[in-house]
Amino acid sequence: MLHPLVQENYYLRRRVAELERENQHIRLMLAAKTLIINKVEFNLDNIDIDTLSGSLQIGITHQAQTEGSREGTVSLPHLPERPIMEI
Repeated sequence: MLHPLVQENYYLRRRVAELERENQHIRLMLAAKTLIINKVEFNLDNIDIDTLSGSLQIGITHQAQTEGSREGTVSLPHLPERPIMEI
């Protein structure tokens, strides 16, 4: 059986690595000025609009992979065709 301090050290090292990955992901989103939201639902059954101004932008993104050898670079996956969204 491992000593409790060894177990705690192992747990803390894993947690630090997890937080470093989350921090890197947040830095990439801030650099791209992008906020990723996993799930958003809109229910537009009962909406009354008297005046509409502004714009609505809808986009689909894919998760980026970071390149370890080149600091600050992001490799985006190739999309064979444009995503289609119907409204």
